[in-house]
This record gives sequence, C-alpha cells and structure tokens, in this order.
Amino acid sequence: MFKSGVGFLALFGLGWWLLATGAFGGAVQMVAVGAGCVVAVGLMLAARRILPASAGGPLPADRRRRFNQINGLQWLVIIVIAVVCSRAGAPVLIPPLIALVVGLHFLPLAVVFDQPRLRVLRPPCWWLPVWRAGPCGWRRGRTGPSVSPWA
Repeated sequence: MFKSGVGFLALFGLGWWLLATGAFGGAVQMVAVGAGCVVAVGLMLAARRILPASAGGPLPADRRRRFNQINGLQWLVIIVIAVVCSRAGAPVLIPPLIALVVGLHFLPLAVVFDQPRLRVLRPPCWWLPVWRAGPCGWRRGRTGPSVSPWA
C-alpha cells in the first residue's frame, strides 16, 4: 500500500483536509475531521485489498536522488515564501503561493516517476483560482477565505 504511494497520498490528503477543517467550528468541524479520517482509512484499506503485493517498490538510486532534490527544493521555496510574505506584511499570499509551489513540483516528479501524461501543462485554468485569490485579489483588497476566486 505504501509502496504504491496510496498510503502516502491518502495521509497527505488527510493532512490538507484537516488543515481546511480549521475554517469550521463545533460539530461541523468534528464531522469533517471524522469524514476525512474515514476516507483516508478507506482508501488505504481498498488499496491493500485491490493492489497486488508487488505494486510499487523502491526507486532506483538515481530516481530517489532526483525525488529528494525536487522535494527539498519545494520545501526550501515554501520556507522562503512564508518568511518573505510574513516580513512583507502580506501573509494572505502564503496559502495561494504554497499551493502553486506544491502543484508545480508535480511537473518534474512526473519525469521521475515516468508519467508522460502528467508532463504536459494543462490549460492554465488551474492558475485562475490561485491568481484571483492571491496576487490579483491582494492588489484589489479582496483576499481571504470568504472571497471566491471566480468572482
């Protein structure tokens, strides 16, 4: 399950889900946390039942090194974003810029994992929410969790 990446992705998604539940309070937050945990466990159990034991496996040394370089650079850029935005008095830019970095780091990882269908940049529609919620909205004073990126 963890060799195929399902466990990692399920827990990674759960982490983001738990972070997002902070926008709620009381019973709604508890239900959302519980639902996220159920989905993550369900995905891992399904992967254990469906995927063969041989699914995945360790990366060769050169791919492992490239994987570590890409992820190390991603974390370095995230730290720089957090420090610079905080010191510049623009903490509202931190989440959209981190989302952009996390999304972009999958492009070189597609090469590492030999996934040609993920190497091509899709139409830039995924940039619109980040741009509207981040730099574009920030200049207009329209940022925050209640601002729709489509407005």
